[in-house]
Amino acid sequence: RRLACVAALASAGWIDEATPRHARSVAGFGGDHHELVFSDEFSEPGRTFRDGEDPRWTAVHKNDYTNKALQYYHEEHASTSSGFLNITTTADDIEFESHQIKHKQKIKVNVRKHFRSGMLQGWNKFCFTGGVLEIAARLPGRWNVGGLWPGLWMMGNLARATYVASSQHMWPFSYDECSRADQLRQEVNGCMPRPHYDLNERQGRGAPEIDLLEVMPGDGVLWDQERLLLKPYYSTSLQLAPAAKVRPFNGAKPAKGAWYEGLKYGPNTTANVFFYGMELDHGTPEESYWADAVSANTPIGAPEFDEVHVYRLEWRPRGRIAWYKDGKFLFEIDEKSVATMTGAKVPDEPMYLLLNTAMSSTWGFPAPCPAGCDCDCHDCKNEKCSCAIQHGFCESLPASFLIDYVRVYQNTSDPRVSLGCDPPSHPTRKFIEAHRRRYMDPDSPGRAPLKPVRRGGARCERSRDCGSDDASTCRRGRCSCGPRRTGPRCLSPAGFDDAVEAPPSLWRWRRPSAPPQLVACALAAVAVHLYLCRRRLGMIQRDRERLV
Repeated sequence: RRLACVAALASAGWIDEATPRHARSVAGFGGDHHELVFSDEFSEPGRTFRDGEDPRWTAVHKNDYTNKALQYYHEEHASTSSGFLNITTTADDIEFESHQIKHKQKIKVNVRKHFRSGMLQGWNKFCFTGGVLEIAARLPGRWNVGGLWPGLWMMGNLARATYVASSQHMWPFSYDECSRADQLRQEVNGCMPRPHYDLNERQGRGAPEIDLLEVMPGDGVLWDQERLLLKPYYSTSLQLAPAAKVRPFNGAKPAKGAWYEGLKYGPNTTANVFFYGMELDHGTPEESYWADAVSANTPIGAPEFDEVHVYRLEWRPRGRIAWYKDGKFLFEIDEKSVATMTGAKVPDEPMYLLLNTAMSSTWGFPAPCPAGCDCDCHDCKNEKCSCAIQHGFCESLPASFLIDYVRVYQNTSDPRVSLGCDPPSHPTRKFIEAHRRRYMDPDSPGRAPLKPVRRGGARCERSRDCGSDDASTCRRGRCSCGPRRTGPRCLSPAGFDDAVEAPPSLWRWRRPSAPPQLVACALAAVAVHLYLCRRRLGMIQRDRERLV
């Protein structure tokens, strides 16, 4: 009991003081006691998440060029109001310059997109390995109109979502073994006896993905050869590599032994036979590979778009992952199922959280393309595009993805769980620092992937401009934060890994180090130099005395 108390106190740096006392612990994994280790209640209005404003989240400000995305992620499309985080999607145009490669040459192209949305990432800020994740949310848009792609998900810290350079040969590997066939596919693989960047020897690493939910709105029907699946529905998934050697066709039920077995489903949940994964083409067969999506679908309806519901994930590294909604079991994957099929493992990487609403021409838009329609035209202000957009979609914007809270719990006596993005069992800090360009936007490169979080300093006229915390005040026209608050206007609850020895920022100046032998030689050289200087000064002084 004493050990559990110490561990809980050590992780208190990520707990939002607004979290109710009754929500400070939960039961999970067969009744095991789990203590709250992270929370964000989004209770302070006017909070924003631009780079350098918040210790938990970063609102990315960049083009999304993955999954045939139609939206631009804008930093102003995520803010708090009325006790919610509001991720807003609008039909607003934006023009930007994009760096692209054509015919093996780098070129600059002016691009215009017609939709904006928001994404919050916890990358390299808050990470956890194992535990219980609960997010209370109301889904955006209209339940019976396709087009939006809201998601609540997690990814390993060695890749930064939508920053494609960081995810190549990293996403979504969850594999420890030394496989010569996969050496060129998995950048950090189990065949490396002496890896650099403080990585552990012979330990395969990657960035697996766990999806708490991915929502497909609409009113259509899908047929999986056995039963009908009505829209809207949402998917719960584990995405990992290496992939199964024999793959079912999308839409077909897999033959026995051709897909992961031993999966458990709730009464209203079925296997997702419409997406088994994707191929990642890296130019040659030796470097290209498939990623598996072990997934299930659960039908939903209007209530999930009108009211807040609780989505829950239980994750035990190298053990199991189970999904729940409003306390009801949906889907479970265990280590035996994963290991038997591919030799992979239930992820044990430090993972961060992502909250976003995406849009894609492949997700909820008319398919197949109507005859005579230009289905590359997606603009609510252009009548010629109306045939390529679901009826009622443009009228549903702006749409708000409302998130009431995010909470993470851990069994502090379980040796498999940890907090922090750079745990000794799975280091990430030095690798990210050495490859920082991968984690930066090529269209808008800065000095570092993340700016340090400002603590106070925003202009103010009165103390209420600096949040509701009594200890935060306005001094000489600038916000000064109390001990429990941070951010330029002191609106964010403080957050820090107070149980992790790694420095809070990767990109601050560090005291240089050198081998002790070199230090000894340098000190000896300095001593000899001082001796000779002193001797020379003595000779000069004696010469002057003779002249006098």
